[in-house]
Amino acid sequence: MRFLFVIVLLMFQLAGAQQDRKNTEVWQYYYNLGLSSLLTKDYSKAKIWFSLASWAKPDEPKIWTSLGIAYAELGYYRKAEQSFLKALELDERFTPAILNLGVVYFKEKEYELALREIKKVLEDEDFSEKHKAYYYLAMIYKAKGDKHLYLKNLKKSVEYEPTFSEALNELAKACKMKNDNIMVLDVCEKL
Repeated sequence: MRFLFVIVLLMFQLAGAQQDRKNTEVWQYYYNLGLSSLLTKDYSKAKIWFSLASWAKPDEPKIWTSLGIAYAELGYYRKAEQSFLKALELDERFTPAILNLGVVYFKEKEYELALREIKKVLEDEDFSEKHKAYYYLAMIYKAKGDKHLYLKNLKKSVEYEPTFSEALNELAKACKMKNDNIMVLDVCEKL
């Protein structure tokens, strides 16, 4: 009898493990489809795939961050903000969500909120996309009319990632400006 109990228990554990694996496979499958849709700029489909992934695995911050990116690309900034905040509720130090939350605030012209979030990104020593944070800092300072901090952060963006096209294009625009600003001349001469 004890042997039968052990076999039944093992079967339930095995079934549970298979269900866990299946759930992992399901959310990962939807998540990967969402990433593919993001890459092809099909943001409506990306939103659907990431939503499905979030139902299969609601405690994964990268799903919520990706869903937020899809919403932001569609212009649904409040929904994007909610998705990023959900990701940060799950992991308050998830830097991609912090950066994208700052970007959404920038796009909504909430510059002080954007500055607060993007400056947090720069505190993460291991974050590999600091060039984007410096770029958005530059754009915030440009919108606020601070040319010095605009150029300083734009320069840092290019220093961190010399092939980052958004920063290079913005820097080229800055260099075309007829301006007496010594920093502009210094930055442009080094290009």
